[in-house]
Amino acid sequence: MKAIISNPLFVIILLTCWWAAATPLYAQEVSPVLDQEPEEPTSGRTLRFDYGMTMGFYIANAGTANYYNGTGDNSVESILSMNYNYNRVRQDIGYDFQLHGLPLQMSYKPAVMLGFFGSLAFSPKASLMAEFNYAKLKAEDKFTLEIERVVFIEGDNIELYDIWGTEERLDLRFSFQYTFLSPSSYLHPFLETGLSITDTKMKENRIRIHSQTLSIRNPTNTYYQIRDYGIGFGGFATLGLKMEVNEQFALWAGYSANYSRINLGENEQFLLQHTVFLRFSLAGLASGTR
Repeated sequence: MKAIISNPLFVIILLTCWWAAATPLYAQEVSPVLDQEPEEPTSGRTLRFDYGMTMGFYIANAGTANYYNGTGDNSVESILSMNYNYNRVRQDIGYDFQLHGLPLQMSYKPAVMLGFFGSLAFSPKASLMAEFNYAKLKAEDKFTLEIERVVFIEGDNIELYDIWGTEERLDLRFSFQYTFLSPSSYLHPFLETGLSITDTKMKENRIRIHSQTLSIRNPTNTYYQIRDYGIGFGGFATLGLKMEVNEQFALWAGYSANYSRINLGENEQFLLQHTVFLRFSLAGLASGTR
C-alpha cells in the first residue's frame, strides 16, 4: 500500500478527483445562441447515458515478459532433455546439441485492443464511466543452442532459434470523467481517473527449432500444476479529447496510463501499462440525436 501511495500516478488521480469535486457542476448545457433568453433552471439533474466501441493499442510493460523466457519449473532445458523431443530436434539439426543460452530481456509487441464502454452523465461536465477492453499480447525473442559438430568454424556452432509466449488480458475499468466544455468549439478535452481490474491468462509458450515446434508449457495437460492466470488490481488516469462530428456521432481520442499488478506467475510488482485509443460514441445513432 505504501508503494501505491508513493507513486506519482496515484497522487495525480487523488488530486484530480479532489479538484473535480470542488468544481461546480452544471445541470444544463450552454446555449450556442447568445441572444436567446436563458431557460428556467430545473429542480433536478437530467441523466444521460452514452455507450460505444473502443479501438486502440495496448502497450504492455516488459516486466512480466520474461515469464516466457524458458526458465523455471517448465523450462526449455527440461523439454529438450526428453528423449522423444531430443531425437526429433537432433534429426532436424543433424548433430547432437545442448542448450547454450536463454533471453534475459524479453518484451511484448504492441497489441490491438478492442472493447466497449458506457457512461452515465449527471451533468454536461461530469459522468461515471465503465469500460471493458481485450488485448492478446505476444512476447518473443531468441534462444541459442550449441551444435556439437565434428568440424566447425569458430562461431558456427552457436545457432539462434525462436521462443515466444502469448497471453490474453481482459481489462475492466470504473472511473470518474470530467469534461472541459468549449461552447464555441466542437473539441472538448477530458480527464478520467479510476480503478482497474485486469484478468490475465497465458495461452501458449513455445520454441521453434527448424521444423520442430515444442510447447514449454501446456495448460491442458492433466499434470500441469503451474498457475498461468490471475486477476490484478490497480488505478489509472486518462487524458483525451472529445470531437463532436455531428448530432448523431462523436469520437473520443485519448491516452491512458494504468498502474496495476499483472497476476502472472510469481509477479508481485505494480507496473505501468499504456494504451492509446479511439472511442466511437454510438448513443446518438440509436436515438437520432446527441
